[in-house]
Amino acid sequence: MKTSIARNHHFISQAEQRLNAIDATVKPRNQRIYNFEILQRESPRIRKIKSAGVKIESNLARMDLYALKVLEGAEQYNLEVAFQKYENDCSRITRTLLKNLKASKPESLKSELLRLYVLKLVNTIRNPYTIKRTLEMFRELRGVLPGSETLQADFISFDCASRPQVAKICSEFGVSEDEYVSWLKVIFLLIMQPLGEGLNLIESLIKNLIENTNVIKNFLIYRYDEGLEGRGVLLCDRMIDQRPLVGTQMQMFNLDATAFMVVILVDVKNQDFVSLTPEDASLDFRQGNLIHVDYAENNLEALKNFNQHCVWLANANVFCASENPFGVDVEMQIPVEESLQNRFGSNLSSVDNEAANSGL
Repeated sequence: MKTSIARNHHFISQAEQRLNAIDATVKPRNQRIYNFEILQRESPRIRKIKSAGVKIESNLARMDLYALKVLEGAEQYNLEVAFQKYENDCSRITRTLLKNLKASKPESLKSELLRLYVLKLVNTIRNPYTIKRTLEMFRELRGVLPGSETLQADFISFDCASRPQVAKICSEFGVSEDEYVSWLKVIFLLIMQPLGEGLNLIESLIKNLIENTNVIKNFLIYRYDEGLEGRGVLLCDRMIDQRPLVGTQMQMFNLDATAFMVVILVDVKNQDFVSLTPEDASLDFRQGNLIHVDYAENNLEALKNFNQHCVWLANANVFCASENPFGVDVEMQIPVEESLQNRFGSNLSSVDNEAANSGL
């Protein structure tokens, strides 16, 4: 495993955030995104935090979040390098997919969609807001060691490694040290251990899902013209993943400032909204590698539903390239002076006067 000097670890990659930049034409280090705090979820209401937005290079990141072992000096063993191939692919594939949607039939873009789906799911397991959920999803990996001797030696060495960030991370995300370290190990096992066909474990699991002959797979892509007023598409600080009915899973993903994707998976034999006879239950429904793809433009009801789900399910914040995300109420930002006045009352004026009189 290679050492790294990267310490500012993004849990929503910069690549994904830059697809939602306020101005994507400026230099990457200057790109910003609007950050909104959630004021109310049921009747979605949000408020912009900074008028100019926040810098993407420092947004949705924590110092040393993925550090497995901190070494002397500036180096550490972390998962950043392993994430990079997914991050680089995310921008490229998203742009290719959206560029070709109008010129091609959606069904012809299945390979891009499936790769993008893998990338989005990798983002899910790396999100610290879902540490406990990830551990539950992959509870079978508890106590498992990598098959590779080299990786196994690295993996075992993490048990007694120096990780100064532990207390701060655990406090912020509400997990124990054991849960945090177990989460890092689960990610390691999912993306670092090579398996057959050039795939790692997470890619193999998704491949098995796609090839499952009894799971119906629907991909719906919604896109909005850049000139459409108030069409802001939100970016959530964690993935939208729901199970509205038995045997049914619905996932939603931001693609960029103009588009989002909905994935609906239906396990035909385990769903309960359509009754199956014993004869039907014994059938092979032949859904292996069969992907249903739909594409729609400027469907504002779908955008409203997506943005409201983002506000409902986000941890604390949502993000956007637009100041006016569609379908949610945006409260006026309180000017700094007014905010301070509300907080400190009349004492603020007396403090200002004293400072002025003293020459400060």
